Amino acid sequence: MVINVAEIQNMKNIVFMYAGQGTQYYQMGAELYRQNSIFNMNMNQLDKIAYEILNRSVIETLYNEEKKPQEQFLDLQQSNAGIFMVEYSLTKVLLSIGIVPNYVLGASLGEYISLAISNTCDCEAILRSLINHGGMFNNIKNGAMLSILDDINIYHDNAEIFSGCDIAAYNYEKNFVISGENNNIGHVENYLLRNNIVYVRLPIKIAFHSKSIDGVKDAYLASIKYTVKNDPDYKIVSCSEIKINPSITSEYFWGVVRKPIKFYETITMLEEIGECLFIDVSPTGTLANFINYRVQNRSEAYSIMGLFSNINKKLDVIKQAFRKNVER
Repeated sequence: MVINVAEIQNMKNIVFMYAGQGTQYYQMGAELYRQNSIFNMNMNQLDKIAYEILNRSVIETLYNEEKKPQEQFLDLQQSNAGIFMVEYSLTKVLLSIGIVPNYVLGASLGEYISLAISNTCDCEAILRSLINHGGMFNNIKNGAMLSILDDINIYHDNAEIFSGCDIAAYNYEKNFVISGENNNIGHVENYLLRNNIVYVRLPIKIAFHSKSIDGVKDAYLASIKYTVKNDPDYKIVSCSEIKINPSITSEYFWGVVRKPIKFYETITMLEEIGECLFIDVSPTGTLANFINYRVQNRSEAYSIMGLFSNINKKLDVIKQAFRKNVER
């Protein structure tokens, strides 16, 4: 039975969250693909669309038995498609068991997925664009992105060290991401190592959310040709705009890949509206982790997927949380 959460008072707002590049890995969703008919059906339908452009199967790449989850999955066209396909198909699983969102929140590429899920833009058109954009950005593989586990003030207090790098994301009080060309990122890595500051280099060769990608702006904007529906099925939450139901223009789409991901501020905005039950639909579950790591956390956040997650068990946990929310 599908519950219309908008008609139930005192419920926490249900927020589906979609992440982007950096969350991809081989075998993501493999367990669901083998065991869940709805996930399998949606993946196969989307793979047919991707095949028309790539002339190869994204599913065969994702679930190649010779590929291990720990191996880097760097082909941007395939990984863009894979992230979209997995998150879109997992959403269809959630909807099929009666878990329906009030909001769909996107971070970076995830904003595209939120537009498709809300039927703001056509699903097929979004997938085709993401694959084409992957080819566009593949030509500027000279960058890197670092996720740094420390206060963002170290960026502002060390301007010389971080020069040439932009803040790509602010996730919670002790985590931010920088983006830049490889030589500039290398200088920062040396500084972080000397000062015993923990960081992770993301599996991305493009300096998204930085000035390094400005050279493709015109081509990118020229490729944006969507019909936008003004009455979305679910409210859209943009981490590039810190806004609910932003104006969907060509400049908005450029901002999705160029502006910093203001995840912390966006979650704060939603919590000011009311308590939330966040469901991370991304392959790694990192967005849920960011919320749970916040110093002041008023909401529940759950992930479903991960490198070593038991997906069916996590779905059961989410169903229980959703049922408890309905019964408040």
